[in-house]
Amino acid sequence: MPSSFMRWIVLLFEGLGALAIIAAVGWYVEGWLAYNNAQDWPATDASVIATSVDVSHSTNDDGDNSSSYMPVIRYRYAIGGQQHDGATTHLNNEPLYSDPDDAEAFLADYPVGSKVKAYVDPEDASRAALIVNEPDLVGYLLLAFFGVMFAGAGAVMSRVFRDETGNGKQ
Repeated sequence: MPSSFMRWIVLLFEGLGALAIIAAVGWYVEGWLAYNNAQDWPATDASVIATSVDVSHSTNDDGDNSSSYMPVIRYRYAIGGQQHDGATTHLNNEPLYSDPDDAEAFLADYPVGSKVKAYVDPEDASRAALIVNEPDLVGYLLLAFFGVMFAGAGAVMSRVFRDETGNGKQ
């Protein structure tokens, strides 16, 4: 294989690995900062105006189908005499379920017409959440893990390439 092609492959692996690691750290820090800022958000009364379950279907390379179910709660609240509608349940990481019954069970705690507390961003009254939660570390760790694996594969290929071509040997 031409050496320039192998160098591009190595750079691709190392670049994708670095990008995944940076993205994982950045998204986690963004979620953590949002969580810390939201600790000071005032709670206000809200009314649940609708609930539903969003369904997402996917097919893997083997043709296997799977579905995920996300409970959606729409609520209305008033700040400074202005009404706002919200649909953010969790500040970080909206829940996804593999079983529609689990999504429906989550919604059972939020019947239409019920009163709930919404935590509202004092700097942007249109931004609110029913649950102020920490970012879920597992997803970010998985992304970082794949980043390390790609970067590591690139480093190994670089070493093998150098050994095969004799480059880097004295």
